[in-house]
Amino acid sequence: MNKFLLSILYMSLIIITHSDAQSLKTFSGIYEDGEVQSGKATYTYYEDSKTREYVKQGPFRYHLILKSDAGNYVEIISGNYLHNKKNGIWTYAINELDYHTTDGYFSGSMTLTATYVNGLPNGLWSYSRTYKGRDRLYSLLGWVWTAYKIFPSEHVTATFKNGDIIGTVAFHNSPEYAEYNNSSGQVNARGLMTGQWIFTSDDNIKTIVLKGGIVTEFIVRSKSSGAIVSKDIDDNKMIQLKTDFLAGKISVEQLKQLNIKIDTLSAIQSGQYDFTMSFNRDEFKYKYIGGDDSYYYPKDDNREPVDKDGWVDKRYYGWLMVFTKIH
Repeated sequence: MNKFLLSILYMSLIIITHSDAQSLKTFSGIYEDGEVQSGKATYTYYEDSKTREYVKQGPFRYHLILKSDAGNYVEIISGNYLHNKKNGIWTYAINELDYHTTDGYFSGSMTLTATYVNGLPNGLWSYSRTYKGRDRLYSLLGWVWTAYKIFPSEHVTATFKNGDIIGTVAFHNSPEYAEYNNSSGQVNARGLMTGQWIFTSDDNIKTIVLKGGIVTEFIVRSKSSGAIVSKDIDDNKMIQLKTDFLAGKISVEQLKQLNIKIDTLSAIQSGQYDFTMSFNRDEFKYKYIGGDDSYYYPKDDNREPVDKDGWVDKRYYGWLMVFTKIH
């Protein structure tokens, strides 16, 4: 390519870039967020020439301040859009100071750092929360604060690839309803839990060993004494069957003829860990912020498969397979 053509191409790129920049408009003001008292947002956008829809492009910042009788709640969400898709690092930060809810007055912080590529989770995600609560009572001496109740801090990390979890997963103090509040392990490139997973509760330590998503060993020990509470360890015949299945030497139908069935469960279905109360919290306002193709609220509920509160969750959080003898 000669210098003349290169010059024309270069000038064309400048004109196109300049034209796109000139077409960007800025919104700054009250933002619909589902709150009674809405927050404010600032972002740039352009109008699609075909659909006439507004398309977010560039930096986005959302800021919400709520005040109660004795404290406040502050939330900031920031990140970047690439043609209406979340792209790059997004941060969600919530800070409370004696903010009043129906359950009391709460202080603490909640943060999520999420990495996206073109609307899909890609890269490290990290969630953390620390908080405490107390009550405010009226007495003859006036308003009196009770002592704080300190709640366990929470921390979750996982790495995504194109919307699915891959690599190391770590939970610290998972939601209160979970029996095991700490867990760690690996998910392979096929989305299958693999290697050694360790789950810890106040009383027990559960170890699950998996090979290519297939459970090969299950042991629960007393945390204090180390004594085995329950276990399920494969005998030589079962080990060989699982090895042959992984190698493609035996089919599901052949296993059924041997009175063995396979249950394939997601990590959440199996109760091993649950991201609902960490990555997918309502406070992060996915429904209103948009731009995440892996977790979203459909406009037509009859058109899409839905789960929690009508949301579509297309992410895979890891799978495992359990072999069970049919008696």
